[in-house]
Amino acid sequence: MTGVSQGVPPTTEGDRFALDQTQVAHFEAFGFLALPGLFRPELDAIVGAFDQVFAETPAATELDQLEPDLIEDAFANTSRIDSYHHLHRGKHRAIIPGIIESTPGLAWLLSDPRVVGLAESLLGPGPEYHGSDGNLLDCDTSWHCDIYRVPLEDYHIKILFYLDPLDHDTGALRVIPGTHHYDSAFALQMRGDLNDWQVIPDILGVACDEVPSWTVPTRPGDVVVLNFRTIHATFHGQEGRRLFTLNYRGTQGSGPGGS
Repeated sequence: MTGVSQGVPPTTEGDRFALDQTQVAHFEAFGFLALPGLFRPELDAIVGAFDQVFAETPAATELDQLEPDLIEDAFANTSRIDSYHHLHRGKHRAIIPGIIESTPGLAWLLSDPRVVGLAESLLGPGPEYHGSDGNLLDCDTSWHCDIYRVPLEDYHIKILFYLDPLDHDTGALRVIPGTHHYDSAFALQMRGDLNDWQVIPDILGVACDEVPSWTVPTRPGDVVVLNFRTIHATFHGQEGRRLFTLNYRGTQGSGPGGS
């Protein structure tokens, strides 16, 4: 299954930006939302700043696992992590923690009305910024949700900027809608059944890339918003795919996604 959720275009009034009720309902029901072309006017500047940071940040720390303690230490004490985690089938992923904050060429995004409006539309007033990361992906990523650094009970969203054209067969994001309802029977079963890509065929009778899901194709300048609890993956991607994310925490308890 493939597609992009568009709905009615977001509203902008001067320096204000907000999602409409349909877009918010889509996110709360399915755990993701795609916004085509939202940052296309600034694309060249964004890509240039991203590429410059990676060109100027050599490899520093290599990790073959992503346990919370190791990640916390690495993110706090190094400028770049080169990971070969089991989740990525042992292949390479380079991560620059705090990439947005590291350069004026990207730092302006933190106060951009579109980013602020997205976070406030989904999390309410005063969402807590929870850091950023830049990624060069020479790997696929098997099924997971982004809770290795935060508990399921906390409500976080991730705003994703993919800087290369991606579709179902070239590494686009795939999601399993509804798995952000984290304490539902379905989500509990999926987190168990999909926990290790090596045994998914034995448990479910299908290969990892054949698990029923929804693909979110993107073009540079598009934005995807993801609930941290939503199970997602990428498959068949070429080496060198570029991605950066901004992460926000809600201030209103567990937020949408609990039962």
